[in-house]
Amino acid sequence: CVMDEDTAIYLSKKNSLADILLNIRKPWEYSTEDWNKIRTTLKYIKKVNLIFRIYRLGLNIRFLFNLIDEFGLRREINFAPALPSLDTESRYLPLNKYSEMAKEMVKWSKESKKRKISWYTDAGFILCGFSKQELRELRENVNFVPNTNCRAAVEVRPNLMTQRCFGMWSKKNEKPVSLKQFSTLQEVHRYFDLCSLVIKQRYGALKKCAGCAYFHDGTCGGGCMVYILKRFKNKPAIYNARIFSS
Repeated sequence: CVMDEDTAIYLSKKNSLADILLNIRKPWEYSTEDWNKIRTTLKYIKKVNLIFRIYRLGLNIRFLFNLIDEFGLRREINFAPALPSLDTESRYLPLNKYSEMAKEMVKWSKESKKRKISWYTDAGFILCGFSKQELRELRENVNFVPNTNCRAAVEVRPNLMTQRCFGMWSKKNEKPVSLKQFSTLQEVHRYFDLCSLVIKQRYGALKKCAGCAYFHDGTCGGGCMVYILKRFKNKPAIYNARIFSS
């Protein structure tokens, strides 16, 4: 959504434009020029869902609520923890901080409820990061239920090579497939979901997943695939033999 005013105006007039997902960070993490472009986009395009990835504790997220009110955006926010990648360094929240993250989410959900802004998510959580009381409060305050069953969020590169998600690209172990092998996007998602199923059904992101009833009955999917792979020292063998076996 870092676009100039002419592009924003052009897109705002397109009736076929269904949704724009804006993965946004705190304002001071952008240059003044880029933040102004984001504000210009929000001024003209109202079909925007804000996405926020929680990459550390102690974040003040009131600016999200303020943007929704100021620009009349959709009154819902996509929340998820920032997740690691197999090879590259990135900012993300360690699994041992998820319980603290849950407490902060409950705190902010109370203000979000007052401002009539609901929350949703796509994936990345682990159920044991929340107490039953926290789950109840999040559901009551902002209609939020943490998604713990990670599905393929397909990434496509300019050469049309695809990967299960951004975090799964790996220079050492990379065995992506070409988008040309598939007829529909549904086939791509199905391919990666089936290839990773053997891992997802056997392992979780934490060692204690092995003894967790929620993991075994499918209530909790065990967290992010990258976290699961990072559990193992022999990542290349698991990555190649398991994820990309067909």
